Amino acid sequence: SGALKFIIMKNFYSIKKQVTVIILSLFLFGFGFNVKAQLPFSDGFESGNFTSGNWTVTGTSEISTSDPYEGNYCVKGPSTWKIEKVFNSISENIITTEFAMKASQTGSNSVDMKILDVNDQLLVNVFFRHTGYICAYDGYGGNNSSTPLLAYNPDTWYKIKIVMNIQTQSYDVYIDGVLKADDFDFFTITNQPPKTFYWRSMESWGTGWVDCVNIYTGTTGINEPNINEQNVQVFPNPVVNILKVKGNNIAVCNIYSFDGKIVRKVYLNPINNNCQINVSNLSDGIYLFKFFDRDFNYIRSVKVFKKKI
Repeated sequence: SGALKFIIMKNFYSIKKQVTVIILSLFLFGFGFNVKAQLPFSDGFESGNFTSGNWTVTGTSEISTSDPYEGNYCVKGPSTWKIEKVFNSISENIITTEFAMKASQTGSNSVDMKILDVNDQLLVNVFFRHTGYICAYDGYGGNNSSTPLLAYNPDTWYKIKIVMNIQTQSYDVYIDGVLKADDFDFFTITNQPPKTFYWRSMESWGTGWVDCVNIYTGTTGINEPNINEQNVQVFPNPVVNILKVKGNNIAVCNIYSFDGKIVRKVYLNPINNNCQINVSNLSDGIYLFKFFDRDFNYIRSVKVFKKKI
């Protein structure tokens, strides 16, 4: 009977251990699923309400049937309005945000899209500006300047795609499938992940629309458009002394320090589209190299890492 009792107890603890592992696995899987389930996020507002997307809504934001980008519904924001989406945990490096937006006029900042980190520091800002341009803020390399990307027409939908790279603290902006902001720096230098995504009106007059919001990790599921900018190659990167540059029509290079100050302007004289820049006198660190043609038309920006031997 003692042997039988031992066998029964052994089997009991074995079964108990297996059940515990199963329960623990289900808990961990469920926890992981809940975290991952935050992305991808998609809302075309076809539910006819903000509740299904768990939006925080303020001001005059409303679900409208007025000329949506797709489907039957979109967000309409007359006067002062705001819709906000908050995520609890995003640890991935590449975050892509896609949405459609339009404005009823070109004389007001009627749609302002911002992405903030977990400490509410501004990372990305793309908006309709009262000057009649879709603009984006370029961070330290662009001295946190508002850069016009495209002149827009009233009552016209524009499809926006923002690709964030948390590691390089930068982002790209595509408008209707065309790259318009290449490697713009975050407005705030931070190592914190994004958390808050919101769309709002910057002024108390005018009307803005938003539709087809998609937020996901990586760039999977989207077709990368052809980049209209000329390709510029720099190597080696990191560099010690001589940076080799290859590209068409390059004539001028502005070199910016990490804090956004221009440290040197270099006039290039390429031979067969190849030239060199001596960086031996630069201090170690990260620099932004902005290339221009002879008429000082912008060509491309490239981050360069200067290091010791």
